[in-house]
Amino acid sequence: MTSNFLKMKLNFQKFNNSTLYHKTILRILDHSYISSLIKDPLVINQLEEEILEHNLVFIDWNFVVDKLNELEQLSIVFKRWDDASKDGFKAFEILIKKFHSFFQNKKEFETELEILYHFSQSIERFEKIWKRYPNQLDIKSFKRLFYQFWQNESLSFLGNPINGIQIMGILETRLLDFDNLIIAGMNEGTLPQSVISNSFIPYDLKKHHDLPTDEDHQAVFAHHFYRLIQRSKNITMIFNGNGEANSNSEKSRYITQLLNELNPAAGHTIESFTYSPDDANSQTKNTGYPSTEKIHEKLDHYFSEKGLSPSALNKLLQCPLDFYYRYILEMKENNQVEENIESSTFGTKIHDVLEDIFRTNFLVKNIPLQAEILRKEKKNLKKKLTEKYLDTFSPEEIKYGQNRLSFEVSLDFLNRFIDGQTAEIEKSKDPIFISQLEFPFKTEMEFETAGKKRKIVLTGLADRIDRVGNLIRIIDYKSGKCDSEKVLIPSEKNGEYDLVKLFDSDKKGYARQLLMYALMYSKSNPEHPNYTAGIISMINLKDWLQNVRTDDESDPKISVELLNQFEEELMARVSLLYSPDFYFEHNPSSKYCEHCNQ
Repeated sequence: MTSNFLKMKLNFQKFNNSTLYHKTILRILDHSYISSLIKDPLVINQLEEEILEHNLVFIDWNFVVDKLNELEQLSIVFKRWDDASKDGFKAFEILIKKFHSFFQNKKEFETELEILYHFSQSIERFEKIWKRYPNQLDIKSFKRLFYQFWQNESLSFLGNPINGIQIMGILETRLLDFDNLIIAGMNEGTLPQSVISNSFIPYDLKKHHDLPTDEDHQAVFAHHFYRLIQRSKNITMIFNGNGEANSNSEKSRYITQLLNELNPAAGHTIESFTYSPDDANSQTKNTGYPSTEKIHEKLDHYFSEKGLSPSALNKLLQCPLDFYYRYILEMKENNQVEENIESSTFGTKIHDVLEDIFRTNFLVKNIPLQAEILRKEKKNLKKKLTEKYLDTFSPEEIKYGQNRLSFEVSLDFLNRFIDGQTAEIEKSKDPIFISQLEFPFKTEMEFETAGKKRKIVLTGLADRIDRVGNLIRIIDYKSGKCDSEKVLIPSEKNGEYDLVKLFDSDKKGYARQLLMYALMYSKSNPEHPNYTAGIISMINLKDWLQNVRTDDESDPKISVELLNQFEEELMARVSLLYSPDFYFEHNPSSKYCEHCNQ
């Protein structure tokens, strides 16, 4: 906690402001000492949620005090110090008094009171030295000197010598017998310790004059060890066999000697265990969950109520275990304050600006896309994009550094997109009408497993659906790169669609997404047989609209035959989840697992 307080002071200098950096203040508020001062712990959670919801990178102290009135007396601890030495000593004095008044006369805080006493002693010694030699200290110097005093403090605890676990060194065990022993650090060089002779007297001269040699020291240590285990009934010896980080992985000579000397006929038994993070050594199995009836109920609820989206399908195919955690158990990623513009936010802002332009100028007015209108809107792109970014970030946060670069890149993408859209309008023989923007697909279907019919809802959100002549185009914008290979439908040698390869390939996520959109559109709009599905990538806008297609087809229109085969394979993959032989296991080749940690 003290480290976080001092780090907070350094952050004032680092960011050249008087507001609280969110990471540091959140760590402090989560500390048990601080949370114990707050009458209602839920208020802390509400404050943290508000910080995350409004993406507050820097927080004013008054904002914190309004929520947590109990901390008002600690203002000098949280605010910027004008004089590190004077304000620092005063802040720690107030902090110690505050905790002492709270901890005293409470039995559960006896340990905390002891720690607080030693902490105050180190602060007092530090302050006495400073008053004797009063010099101006900056935060770094104050922190460095404070730790020199604090690290010299030792906390002694008195235990019952005849009850519980006794922790002691090898020399402390002399003349004591124990029924149960746990000896840690049984590595050669640790037990026994490596002998480094600093004597100027040569070994042979020591032997001649009967002076103690290294062998004598080791013999004395061996005597202590063997005397310790002489009357013990259960002995556990622990050594590190890893050998990483320049550590010695050789087991102690004492273990080798015991393995050779102990006699099983006399009732001595020896068991060896290996504990290792390496699954091959510890013989642990990867985490997996069988498809049980309870999981079937959760799958039914998920498929019928929330629906299977293209991103969920891709997650299932990439790693079933991660799909299980994310969608079946509904485990979410930890929310964090977004200091730098994330790729998801980056793409969202571009989507929002484009949606605003197309909705306001064309969809609402029900007129075709016009190059002249887009050229006028191009002049306002920077203003529109700034407004979208200010919904999440403050003006200062997008002025400098990585956020500034992200803003400029997204502005460049938008400018080039408008140029590409203008060029398409001028080349097109037919007018382009916007039919839908951010259109939510939702289609109910049925499938059968083990003779039982089940319902599944397919869901998705198409960025744009437009019409060129009698052709419907389903379009998805991507801020990442999309090449022709990612939207190519694999084919077999005989020309048939290879849907198994489509579902098994981790490079075909975009193609699967577009075919799901096309499948949902065909179910909802059977009267429109002519449609395509494609992606406009902001990275390679020169390729413009990249439609999902097959090897031997120049026509990008999606055939009924392709959709039927895609639907059949999709239902087969979903049905497989209900098989008693199916396990939700981690896929070792998956690179983007959120929850597996494997």
